[in-house]
Parts: sequence; structure tokens; C-alpha cells
Amino acid sequence: MRRNPKQDSADTMNTPITRRTFLKSTAAAGTLAIASGTGLSAASNRITLGCIGVGGHGRTYNLTNFLKIPEAHVVAVCDVMQDRAQLAAKNVNDHYGNQDCEIYQNFQDVLAREDIDAVVISTPDHWHTPLSILAAKAGKDVFCEKPTLTIDEGPQLINAVRENNIIYQGGIEDRSVDIYHRLAELVRNGVLGKLEKIQISLLGGDAFPKEDPIPVPKTLDYDRWLGPA
Repeated sequence: MRRNPKQDSADTMNTPITRRTFLKSTAAAGTLAIASGTGLSAASNRITLGCIGVGGHGRTYNLTNFLKIPEAHVVAVCDVMQDRAQLAAKNVNDHYGNQDCEIYQNFQDVLAREDIDAVVISTPDHWHTPLSILAAKAGKDVFCEKPTLTIDEGPQLINAVRENNIIYQGGIEDRSVDIYHRLAELVRNGVLGKLEKIQISLLGGDAFPKEDPIPVPKTLDYDRWLGPA
């Protein structure tokens, strides 16, 4: 049951949308009927998802959590590393108890599928905005990791969402995880006393050691991984 893009003329970029609201955006009002024995909502009420980028975070965090939501149904996974896509597809098939999850290395094949309502984008940063814009133009709703790599990409993404009237949600973890809200509350209420200094640092030093170049793995579509980079 695909959401009619013309139904909602509201500016989606200015309307707060929770993760659950996003997944229920195409569901009829009222209680969702759960299909017997499957843990899924009735087929007409499910949001079909394609997951693009199923590496460490994309598979173990995003895919795993979307699989837990009865209103969502993952039907395709895509990654430039074939072995990662195969592992993600196995996770999906094991969860649903079937062999229906399709595997892709080219995200265009996912966007071309008319039966996919929305995509989950968990690629490296330089692909976030280009992929989100292409998904919007394909009429797909989008959940994407932190949305932009550069400031200039922001207006481009906003325009694409508005022009194509899709639902877009940026997965900005530090703004949605409950423990961070609690920490901010404690600071604002003076539990730590008056703050005199705030120091912010990124991982450095030996966290990302310099490695010697290696041949491109046979399972990796390296040119597609580079993309706009």
C-alpha cells in the first residue's frame, strides 16, 4: 500500500517525523492487523524497504532494528561489497524464514523497483546526499544516516525532498538516543554545577593507524564505492 505523494502537501522538512511515524506513514488509521505467525503486519499495511549499504553499522544496527518492526518488511539489500550483501540477505531471510530477499551491488536496481516504498541508506558519508536525492526522484521515502557531507549539500537535499514530496528522516544518532537527552537534561539542570570548559575531540592517534595499500578485493565494486568522491 504505497503512500500517495499527493495526499500530503505539508512541508516534510519542517514537520518532525519520528522513526516510528516514518514506518507507519503508509499504514491505514487504526490498529494494525498482525499476520498470523509471521510477526509482520498485514501485507497491505507494511512498508517495503530496500537497505543500501549493509556494512558494519548498516547491517548490525540499522538493518537489525528495522527487522524488529512489524510494519516494515525488508525485501532487498545492496552493497558494493558482495559478501556483505550476501551476509545481510542471510540475516533478512533467517529473520523472516524465507529466501525472498534480493541482493544487489548497484543501488540503481533497488531504486528501480516499483514495489519498494522506502530505502535505508547506510553508506559512507560521501554517498548520503547523492543517494538520497536519487531516491527522492525515484519516489522513495528515505531514512539516511547523518544526511550531508558538506554545507552546500543541505539545500540540494531539502529541495529534492520538497520537489518530490517524499518523507525524509536523517538518522542523527546523537540527537535521537535517549541517553544523550538525559545527559543534556542533567547538564542544563545544573547537576554538574557550572561548566567552566567544554572540550571536544575526535578519535586520533593510533585509533586509525596508517595502513599499507592493498589490492582491491574481488568482491568490491571499488569505482561505485568511490562514486562522487
